[in-house]
Amino acid sequence: MNAEAEAWMRKCRRSLEAARVLREFGSPSGTVDRAYFAMFDAAKAMGLAEGKQYPPCSKWLDTFGEIFAHTGRIEPGFFTHLREAYRLRKIAVYGFREEDRISPAVAAEVLSKASEFVSMAESFIKGAGGESETQ
Repeated sequence: MNAEAEAWMRKCRRSLEAARVLREFGSPSGTVDRAYFAMFDAAKAMGLAEGKQYPPCSKWLDTFGEIFAHTGRIEPGFFTHLREAYRLRKIAVYGFREEDRISPAVAAEVLSKASEFVSMAESFIKGAGGESETQ
């Protein structure tokens, strides 16, 4: 795996660990925010491992879906989980109404999906000929 992709994988692992700590600390919104970024960074690493660059943030989700999910290179459910984490992250960060509050159960689910996503990305990168360190 190229150095840039590996750096993004290290970053995604740090975000995943931060999400776990925030969950234990009792911060559902923080958990969702960090879990989403763990997925985002893992997705970016997948593209970089293949020499791809993503467009600006506003369109990178769709590009990731076109490259990996819609072509069958990954299970489409992973893309669904990524999009849902993105939606929930926006609520967690920008929501201010009571109905925008992220519950501990929702945060735990997003964290679980993020863990699965990061594992998938590591396996994908290894299968694409790259070696990913495990931490």
